[in-house]
Amino acid sequence: MDEIIEELVRYLCERYGIFAEEAYALVYSEWEYVERQIEASGARKRVYDRIAKHLIHIYMVA
Repeated sequence: MDEIIEELVRYLCERYGIFAEEAYALVYSEWEYVERQIEASGARKRVYDRIAKHLIHIYMVA
């Protein structure tokens, strides 16, 4: 699971230009959502995009 977290954080940083610390905080604050999405999907690229959009929405609202 650590590899998935690292890939998702890297994706958030590269795609949306946020700092790694903020990306880690987002991933861990919404961990249940992230875990459910990863388990429900087989295609990592598509699930990362879906998770990232959800997390960025939370980040922008906060």
